[in-house]
Amino acid sequence: MLLGALGIRIAVDDRRPFPARARGLIVANHVSFLDVLAIASVSPAHFVAKSDVMEMGPVSLLARVLGVIAVDRSSLRELPGSVEAVVDALHRDKCAAVFPEGTTWCGRSSGRFRPAFFQAAIDAGVPVLPMTLEYSDVDGNLCTAPAFIGDDEINDTMGRVLAQRSMTVTVTVHELQLPVADRRHLAARCEELVFGTRPDDLGPFVVADPQRPYAHALAS
Repeated sequence: MLLGALGIRIAVDDRRPFPARARGLIVANHVSFLDVLAIASVSPAHFVAKSDVMEMGPVSLLARVLGVIAVDRSSLRELPGSVEAVVDALHRDKCAAVFPEGTTWCGRSSGRFRPAFFQAAIDAGVPVLPMTLEYSDVDGNLCTAPAFIGDDEINDTMGRVLAQRSMTVTVTVHELQLPVADRRHLAARCEELVFGTRPDDLGPFVVADPQRPYAHALAS
């Protein structure tokens, strides 16, 4: 309803062989704070977001309603606790969502998937569900208006969005990925699906044993 009020239509391209309500860790590229609404419209989830989001006026209210898990990305010391919070959410509600790039991009370029939070899927023994978010204008061209980057404030992004005649956000839902033993492999595989690119070869995939969580340095 909120996206519709902003003139944004949602299109879902579900590529799973057997579409169903998501269960596991959702990972997606990150363009805008509107991404949360787009993903939530496809599958409700607890979202991981930077702690400063909780201080962004109306966005902070929405974050609390959605049960956002706040993360201080500047502190490696707090990272294991944040990953554990995601594991708890996965055990409790079966679905959590994270943006592994760690920050927003304009949509024309992207960042690499950081592997830290993929450890939550391994420790919880749940699959990962990759999603791709793409915003397009009324003519079907890539639209960067929703981007939240650089020195943007919320009003800057909202002003650009409202200035568009109409916009569509396409949510592509890729096939579920088993929690492999090495989170780097898992992150690379999901990055390949989300962006359609081939990451550096990281060797063979090994399915993880959920009864033996890995305790590697989570920042790597």
